[in-house]
Amino acid sequence: MLLVLTALAEEVTPLVAAMEVQGTDRIGQWTVHTGRLGQRLIAVSATGIGKLSAFRATELLSRELMPREIIAGGLAVPLIPSLRQGDVVVASQVIQFDVDPSAFGRHIGPRPELTEAIDCDHQMVERSVRAFEAHEGDRFANCQLVVGPIASGDSFVTNRQEIRRLHTDLGAVAADMEGVAIGLGARSNNTPFTLVRVLAGGGTTTTADLAADSLADGAATLTEIIRIGERAPALP
Repeated sequence: MLLVLTALAEEVTPLVAAMEVQGTDRIGQWTVHTGRLGQRLIAVSATGIGKLSAFRATELLSRELMPREIIAGGLAVPLIPSLRQGDVVVASQVIQFDVDPSAFGRHIGPRPELTEAIDCDHQMVERSVRAFEAHEGDRFANCQLVVGPIASGDSFVTNRQEIRRLHTDLGAVAADMEGVAIGLGARSNNTPFTLVRVLAGGGTTTTADLAADSLADGAATLTEIIRIGERAPALP
């Protein structure tokens, strides 16, 4: 089973519409839809916004459902000038940006007892890239895909100075609000994971940029990546 996570219920709805739903259950405080997307058995749930809710959901659902893999979709902000709204970022690593223990001689990033960044599963990253490249429709016609680190914190970054800092200090190419927590929850149960984020703008991003169209675009992109990922051609 593939566990598919988003932050918001609005992002779950298009995924469920594309599935052959076989059941809907409650696990803890989270609603989980199970069924098939193509030939793939999947479970889909919205974690809620922010790192705490995302970690709790990922840890519990991965423990209860025992998925083989976890993939998370949703929106992110670009941190480098070459990326634009609508582009796709597949995470190679996730790292926290709003924990700053530098006063104690430590680097900004995850909790001190953890490594500086959490690696995403290499094979899942490769499959996501292959799916993007193999897609024959117009879903990805006007966007690019980048693989790189995603930084996470409990705020959606819109300040240009903060955007520059996150890229310079952490080497991240995009920022979100849940990725590192999903990584921690997946790692607590030894479950491979990655993120597929659609970029919603940056620098001058407003609430309007994150409206229903952006959320639906992120869900549609994730759906296509999952649908064709297993049958995409091997990398040369």
